[in-house]
Amino acid sequence: MIKLQIENGVVTNVISVDPDSMPVEFADLMTAPEGVGIGDLYDGTTFTKPAPDLSGLAKAIRQDRDYLLASCDWTQTADAPVDQIAWQDYRQALRDIPQQTGFPTDITWPTKPE
Repeated sequence: MIKLQIENGVVTNVISVDPDSMPVEFADLMTAPEGVGIGDLYDGTTFTKPAPDLSGLAKAIRQDRDYLLASCDWTQTADAPVDQIAWQDYRQALRDIPQQTGFPTDITWPTKPE
């Protein structure tokens, strides 16, 4: 039998106990439904998984974006032999990546001008 310790609405411990020799202090603990584990949230009736922390992914995406922006800075010099408007649009699309609806898990990267 699997029992759960819950503190402040968060599963803090999962304990495997033998129902025939269960210590008294475990008798009042909730029996674990299938798939519930440490870190899951409990509101008094329902268990849910916490939202994933995507801050590391967002930071990595911004670093990739910043690298792409830096690698094409030269296209904005007055004498660059490129279509500067197309490159300006590309660079703005790169800057707008964090505002995309699915950021940071669903990103549409802009296409680099030729």
